[in-house]
Amino acid sequence: MASDYLFPLLGAKQWGWSKVGTRWSIVGMVLWFFAAPWGLILGPIIGAFVGEYLVKKDAKHARKAAWGSFLWSTASTAVKLIAAGVVLWYVVAAWI
Repeated sequence: MASDYLFPLLGAKQWGWSKVGTRWSIVGMVLWFFAAPWGLILGPIIGAFVGEYLVKKDAKHARKAAWGSFLWSTASTAVKLIAAGVVLWYVVAAWI
């Protein structure tokens, strides 16, 4: 879904991520992909933390980036659940 790609970009702008932090977040998601479901949750968070720490050498900023990654991933999941609920509503309504 588009929210998987759009929300992290919005989060990156809002939370002040660097491009390296954003890329490391994606790397984290890919590397942890096979440890689903925890890997899909923890991968981007760990990746954002490592990427921002490598760039800025500031743990506080890196924690802020990791927290932002978690929040935007959660928001993306909420949007997908709402969309799935709407589709389910229409399918059940058409079926009945």
